[in-house]
Amino acid sequence: MITHSYEQCPRCQSPTEKAQAMNKGPSEFWYKCTKCNTFINTYQPQPHQQAVHQDSTRFTANFGGRKAVAT
Repeated sequence: MITHSYEQCPRCQSPTEKAQAMNKGPSEFWYKCTKCNTFINTYQPQPHQQAVHQDSTRFTANFGGRKAVAT
């Protein structure tokens, strides 16, 4: 597994902080540089997600169900 340190900006080496999510809380996947406002996406796909990212077709769709109801 590849691990990264997101404590410093890759562009200017300044400290970073968690970016603000849409719900005004800390973002799960994004960091923001405190100096140059560079955003760093920390998302790493899990093995079962990797196939979707490597798919070379033009359009890809993922569908998932939740709480299937028997009729």
